[in-house]
Amino acid sequence: MENFPKNQDDENHKKFLKSLEESFPAVFVMAQWLHGPNFDILVWGYDESSSHATAKRSTDKGDIWRRDRSTGLWRRYEVKRRKYEFTCMKDFPYPTSYVGSRVTIDNSNPPSVATFVLNHSMTHAGIILTSNKAQWLVTNPQDGRYDEYKQPTYECPKEFIKFICLSDRPKEVV
Repeated sequence: MENFPKNQDDENHKKFLKSLEESFPAVFVMAQWLHGPNFDILVWGYDESSSHATAKRSTDKGDIWRRDRSTGLWRRYEVKRRKYEFTCMKDFPYPTSYVGSRVTIDNSNPPSVATFVLNHSMTHAGIILTSNKAQWLVTNPQDGRYDEYKQPTYECPKEFIKFICLSDRPKEVV
């Protein structure tokens, strides 16, 4: 859960809720992409806390869970939608991609298998495997969504991102 500066808590919390709501289309695009024969998909509802103080009691359950019916194994996934376009590593506009806040990722239980980073038009995605975490960088950027807010953040070099077209069905289990 976010930890905003005291003088910005309520205003930034409103921005957080707006950002959360805006993420839903990307989550459902990825849930549809992951859905297939012998797989069950779970997309959690969310707690809309009225204030930053009550939000800190909420837990992040992940964006999507996928169960392989043959093994019964559930896997957790995160989804991020970017405000820029890309289709592959060559046209990805940055040397790295944000994965998520360090505290959220490090405290995830169980950890996500992967983070899907979608382009703005939701036609392509980058898959960032948590198994590559040793290659990630820790930065401390200003989060442009909020006022006066920085937090340690994981970034993945684009060389470790698998780029996919979302109109193609998954050929392997991610």
